[in-house]
Amino acid sequence: MRYGIFGGTFDPFHKGHQSTIDGLLESGLVDRVFVIPTGYPPRKDLHEVSLSPYRFYMVQTALKGIASCEVLPIEVSRPEPSYTVLTLQALKESGQIKKDDEIYLIYGTDILFEIQTWYHPEIIFREAKLLVAVRPGVMKQKTREKVCEIESEYNTHITFFPITGKDISSREMRRTHDFSAAPQSVQRFISKHRLYCKENPLCILQEDTMSKMLRCCAMLFTDLSEKRILHSANVAVECVRLAIKFGVNPDEAAVAGLLHDSAKELPIEQQIRLATQYAPGEVFARPILHAPAGAQYAIEKNNIQEETITDAIFYHTTGRDKMTKLEKIVYLADKIEPARDYMDLEPIRRLAETDLDGAVTACLIAVRDSIVRKGDAFQ
Repeated sequence: MRYGIFGGTFDPFHKGHQSTIDGLLESGLVDRVFVIPTGYPPRKDLHEVSLSPYRFYMVQTALKGIASCEVLPIEVSRPEPSYTVLTLQALKESGQIKKDDEIYLIYGTDILFEIQTWYHPEIIFREAKLLVAVRPGVMKQKTREKVCEIESEYNTHITFFPITGKDISSREMRRTHDFSAAPQSVQRFISKHRLYCKENPLCILQEDTMSKMLRCCAMLFTDLSEKRILHSANVAVECVRLAIKFGVNPDEAAVAGLLHDSAKELPIEQQIRLATQYAPGEVFARPILHAPAGAQYAIEKNNIQEETITDAIFYHTTGRDKMTKLEKIVYLADKIEPARDYMDLEPIRRLAETDLDGAVTACLIAVRDSIVRKGDAFQ
């Protein structure tokens, strides 16, 4: 079997990426394509990269139903930097690629001027060959010279395949906020989750926090469904936005928001153990069990030691008397993040622009009324 490995940040995925996949499959050079969104890009400013759940599920949405093409979470679910060498190793160890299979890495011509500086390029060229996408026209002389240099240095052969369409830049799409070059499904995804806003709140986070966020995202891929992990990412971004507005530590808000539902889809027995450990002697109804469980899970799995963060996770479902500002923000962001589509949210969202306490109070009342209408007990 001949496998094409097409990796990238895909931030966002656009028609140029699509044309590369189409051209590759039409070329007959590979039998199957693995599309692998980068999880933790080692060569990029983390502030300029969207959280990995957005990019992974955006690509999955765009490529849904395409035969011989599969989107793999092999890098987004790994908490370490996304080095190609490690990805090739993981593909073989998982059995997705067998010993006698042929591996081809798929890139554009620009990668030819970078790949020699990557992590262990000699291993990359020993394990795989390059298939490089080219658009119609005359190849530049410097590109031809670089090809000869790489082939000679690494004893490899680089093959080209044609693609159609014009050159598209994800960076330029983000800069202009013009996403017309993205597939319709991606445009809807961007709109639903309010991605690429002109004011990116995550840009003010510390580098260590961004690194922690990507590592936490990787761990969440093993525990949460698509809907739940995207909700968690939305809450994290909304928490930072509110933290900036109301004078709360945005780094703590980001982590608390991202991990607030981390235990929600764990087995009930595990949730009970975790909740009991965080709040000994207390008994929790099943619908809110994941909150104290999530606080303990953040400690055990993500090494979160700040009690301000774990308490914000603990009280994000019920609130409490004398809530801290951070607790209010996580409680509120959980209810008003952009993908939430309850009918009564817009007044609360407008209130949240100027009045944190008023928005939290309005939200508590709305939740209480909803619970009473369902005939459940309000805690």
